Amino acid sequence: MSEIFEPHNIIVTGGCGFIGSNFVHYVVDNHPEV
Repeated sequence: MSEIFEPHNIIVTGGCGFIGSNFVHYVVDNHPEV
């Protein structure tokens, strides 16, 4: 019963800041399935 959790949707709050915007760019570039 070992299943790997693979999220498909994420919510980023505060995405207008420096860290939030860089996180969004990182996720979009490296995890296109999300």
